[in-house]
Amino acid sequence: NEDDGNKSALHACTQLKEENTEDWKAIECAELLLQNGAKMDVCDNVTQGVLDSAVLANADRAMIEYLSTKVT
Repeated sequence: NEDDGNKSALHACTQLKEENTEDWKAIECAELLLQNGAKMDVCDNVTQGVLDSAVLANADRAMIEYLSTKVT
């Protein structure tokens, strides 16, 4: 997304906060994106990868742990 610093859909998905445990599907969304070709190593305009971006955005801990298992 050029209007948002070249963040990918995966960047955006991983920064969603868990507000309601029953409806929070960010990890499932990230998994779907990864299964369909999203890359963990893509960087935004400030050279943050997906995991970097999630950590700096103070993303949900479960998401950060999930992403950590996907880094090669």
